[in-house]
Amino acid sequence: MTSGVEGYNSAGQVIFSETSYAGNFVGSFNTGGQKTGSFVDASLIGRILIHFLPQSISLYGGPKVTLDPNSGTVTWNYDIQVQGQGAPPIPSETIWYGGY
Repeated sequence: MTSGVEGYNSAGQVIFSETSYAGNFVGSFNTGGQKTGSFVDASLIGRILIHFLPQSISLYGGPKVTLDPNSGTVTWNYDIQVQGQGAPPIPSETIWYGGY
């Protein structure tokens, strides 16, 4: 959602203009120990994704999270590339999400 303010001089000309964008968090999901996953939230159709991982308990730093704004599909993926050793287990992490 956008919000803004404009200031005018006595001649009616704009002397300053500011627009800001605000979003809101609408829910959370848990990765459940899965490397990839997705779900649909229709409230995100036409919006831009915002997400927040309160705490990462893994060596990965949290998954990549994306939104398809046409369908409201949120997808996550731990991009794991390990060489020479076994990968640690995928964590189960809660991620808060929303849009603006």
